[in-house]
Amino acid sequence: MGKAFLAIFCSLLLILTCAQGLSIFGSQRCRCNGRGANAVIVKSMARLEIFPISASCDKLDIIATMKSGTQICLNPYSKMVKAMIANVTKKKGYVK
Repeated sequence: MGKAFLAIFCSLLLILTCAQGLSIFGSQRCRCNGRGANAVIVKSMARLEIFPISASCDKLDIIATMKSGTQICLNPYSKMVKAMIANVTKKKGYVK
């Protein structure tokens, strides 16, 4: 009985490890739905978060948190957002 329990436990552990990151309903777990805004007022922004492509979401998500607390999804392909990302990464020393 001990070997059977160990085999079942290992199989269950393997299945759970493979299923990690997959959505239960088959849809992706992206933070932003749709294309997102092309521009925001930079002076009103408190934080800019960039979530790279991952196993649970196949697109780049960029979220701007405004000083008022609202969060706005940004279009990662717009010229303004690309410029903002380049500016932030340059200031932080990610790109020389």
